[in-house]
Amino acid sequence: MQAKPRTSNAASTVQVDFEAEAGLAGWRPIGPAGIERDVQARQGRWAARFDGVGTANQGMALPAVLRCRPGLSYAARVWVRANRPGALLEVNLVESLGGRRYATDSVGTVLGRGEWRQVEVTHRAHRPNATLTLEIVLPRGSPAASILVDDLEVTVHKASFMSSG
Repeated sequence: MQAKPRTSNAASTVQVDFEAEAGLAGWRPIGPAGIERDVQARQGRWAARFDGVGTANQGMALPAVLRCRPGLSYAARVWVRANRPGALLEVNLVESLGGRRYATDSVGTVLGRGEWRQVEVTHRAHRPNATLTLEIVLPRGSPAASILVDDLEVTVHKASFMSSG
C-alpha cells in the first residue's frame, strides 16, 4: 500500500504526516523495529514511533516516495526525537531501480533526549524511472532507543548546485 502524501504543489513538494486513519500506510520496518503511531506528535495529533531493540540496523522506511528524474535533486526534511540522549540516527534517501539499490545519500545525527530535531538529506537523481525511498535508521550497534518521527517533507529542485559528477 502506497503512502498517501499531502501535496502542496505536485511538481515540487510532497508532505507526509501520520494524521489520517491509515497514518502508517506505506511505511515498512527495517530490521526488528516495530512501527506504530504515537500521540507525542510535534504537530497535529500523531507521530510515528519505532523502537530499536536489536543489534542490526533498525528503523522505518517509506518506499517509493517519488519517481526520480535525472538532473533533479531531492531534499527530504523530517523531524525526529529520541527517548534517550546520545541516540545515533541516520536519515537516508535511496535511489533504487529494478529492486536494487543504486545510490544512497545519508545524514547522521546524535539526538538529545526529548528534543525535536529537524534532519535534512539531499540526493541528486541519476537514473530515469528509479524510485526514491526514505529511511530513518538506528545503525547497527546503536544503543536501544525509541525514535519519534513527524512532519516529513520531500522537495524537488533543479540540481544546479550539485550538477557536476
